[in-house]
Amino acid sequence: MKDSIDGEADVLFIGFETKLTGQIDAVTPQENMGDVNKSLLPGTFLREVDSDMRLRYQDDSRKFSTHLRSRLAQFWFGADRAIHYEVWIHERTAQIEIGLHFESTESRNRELYRRFDGELLSIQAVLGESIWVEKWERGWSRIYETQPLWPLDSVRVITTSDRLAEMITTFQPILDG
Repeated sequence: MKDSIDGEADVLFIGFETKLTGQIDAVTPQENMGDVNKSLLPGTFLREVDSDMRLRYQDDSRKFSTHLRSRLAQFWFGADRAIHYEVWIHERTAQIEIGLHFESTESRNRELYRRFDGELLSIQAVLGESIWVEKWERGWSRIYETQPLWPLDSVRVITTSDRLAEMITTFQPILDG
């Protein structure tokens, strides 16, 4: 619904309230959107991504494990949790990071960094140029992309899970190689 507003008004934009002054056109996007586009809290969003990924890999012969923390979800195959896929909500920068983290020993991380850095152009040919590999803090490395944080809704749960599954399909053979 679109209303012309004169003077000061409270306007709701996807769960945020703000004071606006002057004549504006206000849109309240939550109206008539139903449950499909209902905004999710970050923790709920990550739990739904986790649930979707568990369903996707429930019949995989490798042991698929997950771990949820406040603003991130980790996924890995086998016993080595130090090498894991991650969906990380960065509220301060309004981004979601999706990627593969190397948080093992410095030598193992360095070896995996070199392996993925050497394959970066072929990885980008498959997944797009938004994928980057970088050395990170504490001797860790990661290959990842960032996306805008909003919206966090059930449609975004599926697109995030789809993207993570594409990364797993592309990265896992290199990781296992």
